[in-house]
Amino acid sequence: MVIVGSSERQYPPGALVNDQKPDTSATPPPIPRRASAAADRAAVSRRRWFVGGLVLLVAVGTILLVRAGDGSLGSVPGTDARRETPEFAFDVRKTSAESTTETPPARLRSTAKAVSDEVKATLDALYFNGFIDRETSGVLDDVEQLFEGSARDQAAADLDVLTLGADAGTYEFVDPKQGQLTVKILANSSDEPVMAIASVKFKATAEYENGAFTSIISTGSYYLQPSSGAWRIIAYRIDRGDELADAPTESVGGSVSTEPSS
Repeated sequence: MVIVGSSERQYPPGALVNDQKPDTSATPPPIPRRASAAADRAAVSRRRWFVGGLVLLVAVGTILLVRAGDGSLGSVPGTDARRETPEFAFDVRKTSAESTTETPPARLRSTAKAVSDEVKATLDALYFNGFIDRETSGVLDDVEQLFEGSARDQAAADLDVLTLGADAGTYEFVDPKQGQLTVKILANSSDEPVMAIASVKFKATAEYENGAFTSIISTGSYYLQPSSGAWRIIAYRIDRGDELADAPTESVGGSVSTEPSS
């Protein structure tokens, strides 16, 4: 498996130390929502790794990302009444925190909750703009501000994996079926959160303009740090595995979002 990154030093997650205080003073830039769709391209199974600019990690030993269970959300494409763009929000199944100090994880619970909410907001925007909204899906301009540093440049090359990419123009409707998130917060020697690792599982049913259907599957991990008042993606390891699907036969109404547990 290939790891792609910048010329900066690269480290495995869970083996780095930096006690710099995160920058959370500024106001995050607005996240655009509208742009034109991209051109046609056939869907394939794809994988992208990118590690670059991992500066504020802490030494926490082996990091265990908890796998989330099953869940569902969204509505099923089909009738004209369901052509309105569906809402989407990840279901945060678990949050946890770990520090380089002797502070018990339970004392970092409120910090983990606050950070996981911000991490969720970043990934909600990435998947809604990148997959769900037909006017923004597959367009770099609508997701690039969610990335930081060299990860932003790499995201442009990996657009077909991180979003609908060039396939966006071939779809009539994309309906989210599953969106699960597990967030682990890493804190420095002052118990300040300096990094978050978000494990994602996303599934959606996409309807082509010709009436065929595809199951879109995105799984993997995003690594985020606080920057300019928001938590932004500095690295990622994401798999895409799209496959042809049968037309949906059941309706599932509304969107699901639950409070994270500790």
